[in-house]
Amino acid sequence: MTFEVYKPKEKLKSEDTYQTKPQIAAKIIRYLIATLPITIHRTESGGDSAVGT
Repeated sequence: MTFEVYKPKEKLKSEDTYQTKPQIAAKIIRYLIATLPITIHRTESGGDSAVGT
């Protein structure tokens, strides 16, 4: 399980880096893609299908 905590700019400590909610979501998605054994296959209709390996 992975998580990130959104912090408003006013609540950041000096060592924290501000990230927007979309930036946090993108970071989590990149992490999941890199670590989960999932392959994306193109279907004949042009859509995508996720398959666990």
